[in-house]
Amino acid sequence: MNRDNLMLILLFLCIIILSFINNIAFLFGYFLSITVFFLIIRGRVGTLISGILRVLPFLVVLSFAFYISSLLSKGHPYRYLVILNLRVFDMVLSLMFFREFANPLRALSFSSTLTYIFILSYSQIKTFTELYYDFSLVMRSRMVLDTSYKDRILFLRKMAGYFFKKAIARAEDTAMAMKARGFFLYD
Repeated sequence: MNRDNLMLILLFLCIIILSFINNIAFLFGYFLSITVFFLIIRGRVGTLISGILRVLPFLVVLSFAFYISSLLSKGHPYRYLVILNLRVFDMVLSLMFFREFANPLRALSFSSTLTYIFILSYSQIKTFTELYYDFSLVMRSRMVLDTSYKDRILFLRKMAGYFFKKAIARAEDTAMAMKARGFFLYD
């Protein structure tokens, strides 16, 4: 067992423990300690801010929906909303901490199946992120005037169709390449 495997086990333990803790002071203290780690020890302000900004829209929608449903049932959601938001932030920061110190491929090296799935999904995510960026540049460069809602919807539909076709072709190509290199999923 290497250091990356131990970090993966530590990550799972942190997520499980954070799921069961209802103490706001503990969750806030954990949040502050990981934040201080990223800011002072590692000097990764950009990493911390981008992680928080990526989670924030999800939390706003989730909190708003939970708040509305609790108002309709005449409940008081404030304490639970604080705990929920702190848990999500703590779990995301724990994942960022793991990513800072561990190599996910080496952490999953105990199972060729998990490594196989991770490589497939990572290559798909990387490819589609680049393709989406390219498509957005195409949309901006081809339109002289501001696009209408109908044009944007049509563009998104064509792009989604292209993504589905590309996903199937890339998955088949990557799977064949990995099998050629010795990754066999069901052997």
